[in-house]
Amino acid sequence: MSGAAIIIVFFVLRVLVGTIGVGGLGSQEPRDRIERDFGFLLLWVLLGPAWLASWVGGIVDLNPWLLGTALALTPVMLPWALCRRITMPLGLVRMTYWIARLSMYVLGRDRYGGPLLAATVAFRQRPQSERTRAWLRGRYEKLKELRGGSATGWAVLLDEDDDDREMGQSRMEAAAWFDWRVSPAVGRRMVGEWLACRAIEQQHWRAALAVARRRESKLFWAGPKVLQKLGVSVSELAQAASRGTLDVVLAATGSRPAFGGSPALEVTEAVAQRALRDAHPPAGVSLRLALLRCAHREQWQAVLDEVSASTEKRAQAPAPTGDALADAVTTHLFVKSRPVTSAVELHRFGRAWEDVLYRDDTRAALVGRARALGVNNPEQVFERIEGEVTDAIAALVGEVDMGRDIAEPSTLVTMAAEEVRDQRVEALELCVGQIAGRVAANRRLPTVDEFEEFAVMLHLYDRVARSAADGRELAYSQIGSQLTDWACWLWNDRQQYSLANAIFRFCAVEGLRTNHIELARINLDNIGCRGG
Repeated sequence: MSGAAIIIVFFVLRVLVGTIGVGGLGSQEPRDRIERDFGFLLLWVLLGPAWLASWVGGIVDLNPWLLGTALALTPVMLPWALCRRITMPLGLVRMTYWIARLSMYVLGRDRYGGPLLAATVAFRQRPQSERTRAWLRGRYEKLKELRGGSATGWAVLLDEDDDDREMGQSRMEAAAWFDWRVSPAVGRRMVGEWLACRAIEQQHWRAALAVARRRESKLFWAGPKVLQKLGVSVSELAQAASRGTLDVVLAATGSRPAFGGSPALEVTEAVAQRALRDAHPPAGVSLRLALLRCAHREQWQAVLDEVSASTEKRAQAPAPTGDALADAVTTHLFVKSRPVTSAVELHRFGRAWEDVLYRDDTRAALVGRARALGVNNPEQVFERIEGEVTDAIAALVGEVDMGRDIAEPSTLVTMAAEEVRDQRVEALELCVGQIAGRVAANRRLPTVDEFEEFAVMLHLYDRVARSAADGRELAYSQIGSQLTDWACWLWNDRQQYSLANAIFRFCAVEGLRTNHIELARINLDNIGCRGG
């Protein structure tokens, strides 16, 4: 087929697919896919033979003109390889951006934001001037629509400036909610690896394992028609969520790795399994192969060795001795000597002090012992101890995930958790209320600022969900409808299809988890919408 015929076929297919559309994220998505796939093929058909011939002729004949032609065509033929191996490691921000604009196949899912992601990675490689930083931020702020790649790049750029690591994690979580069809694979891998490294750094092993194993159900990119084929209703999904089997049911709809194939995530899974003493760790051969494919294999090997050594020396909680005061003091010292990562440990700490402070027989015995030793006003001493214990528990409650039921809860810990939960719910309601007021007044923010609002909301929502067993239910019942209205406004009035779709997906998943069936059904229907 001649080059002219290929061009004609390309534009005909582009027009047809752009007219018909493929449901999900608006008419722009299928056009981008056509430009990525057929454009890449067209480029290699037209220029590939000339480029290869120039290299061969230039090297064999030592012809400088042919070598110059080959070098000039290299950024066009292999733009991503040039960025990945040369310009990004050297920190050449502007050159990386303009060469990455040619990488339609690798970054075509976000053809405007993907090059910004590549430029942001180059920006992080070495110290840059304020002028370069301002240029990069200006490019982000001029985007008409934020997609997965640009959302990831924006999160990476702000993580350089922002000391609030929790907020940085929320931006990455917000980027993870974007549909994979508008997120370059390199961006999705970056999000997954960042979240995994953050969980390992905090020693949140279950969170690290969840990131490594996270899969995306077909339901959340194809819409509720998947349920119709399976004969499953939204109500049954909500019931599965209440039983803790939602992931199993969603897996039946078909799924794919949420962050693509990443050797770093394979190593993360092995690290988390060793830390949790999983009975079925990965085989040695597969783990070694994953390490060989990692970009920073020495660092990952060091993490793996450190975790393996630490699990052999894991500290054990002190066994009770029968002396309430001695047990409380020993438990207190144990909790203060290491980071508390489990609500079970915190409730054990609270119960130990409750046995001292609130049991009449124990308290009377200790008061009598104190008077026998000549202590004046032992009741005041107990009041001071109670205040210090309460302050210690309140400080720890804010750092520990309290979002699960405990078999033997501590009253002190429960009261402190409820107080923290109420404060966090108030902050979340204030944030979402401001967004709702802005939507009602049709006050528009720049694209990146709308994404920042989404990230802030996720940050506050996660804090409420972690504060108590009923935190997630309470949070979603307060804000679910307002978030859906915000996403509808972004879709209908702002044409921010990708960001709106990410919010719909969040609302659908959380609606299922909290048994808000009607809101979940509405947002699942919205996921299947097509704009344009």
